[in-house]
Amino acid sequence: ATLLVFTVMMVLTPALAAPNENASDKAKSKAGFIPEHAVKISESVYSLGNAKDHTGKVVEGFLFIDNKKSPAKPDGTPGNGNKKTKPGETSTCYTLFAKGASWKTTEPYMIGPGIDGTLTATSLDAWDSEVAFEIFGPELENENPNGPDSKSPDNKNEVMFENLGPTSTIAYTITWGIFGGPPSQRQLVEWDVVFNSDYAFGNADIHLV
Repeated sequence: ATLLVFTVMMVLTPALAAPNENASDKAKSKAGFIPEHAVKISESVYSLGNAKDHTGKVVEGFLFIDNKKSPAKPDGTPGNGNKKTKPGETSTCYTLFAKGASWKTTEPYMIGPGIDGTLTATSLDAWDSEVAFEIFGPELENENPNGPDSKSPDNKNEVMFENLGPTSTIAYTITWGIFGGPPSQRQLVEWDVVFNSDYAFGNADIHLV
């Protein structure tokens, strides 16, 4: 199955991420973090348009928003957790997007200030245990995120905090990839995950709400 949108469940120390130095992300207006050029597809999905990756390939970007108390899939879609969902289909951790669009190589990543490296690795390893090969590679310990890339990918997979304020948005993910053309040529090439530092993150198994 294609993993496109994911929620990383981990213990996080509330702290602000490093300032976003990506000039392409400075023009934000719609919801504070949604760039002006983004085109709304649904309440929680925006198209970021086309750009070129570090190899020169044309890729397409999407922004996925994880809002508090909102289903990860639309009503009537298997896996959204509502009454219309088929028995046994309760997953809300991923969305199937385009046939064949999957990770082709193992992807290293970097984390920002306040993100627990050990627990991040543990959560990503949980995903790797469910797929045919290791998607998430090692943490790049000597590198720091430079901010989510909403205009074009920078060949960096990043996990970071950003103060989005007291909104319903818990986190958002930006994913770049090739989603059209022959399925065999489709692929995912980059992801950035941003957690709202206005929320107090913790272990849900220990700190029940």
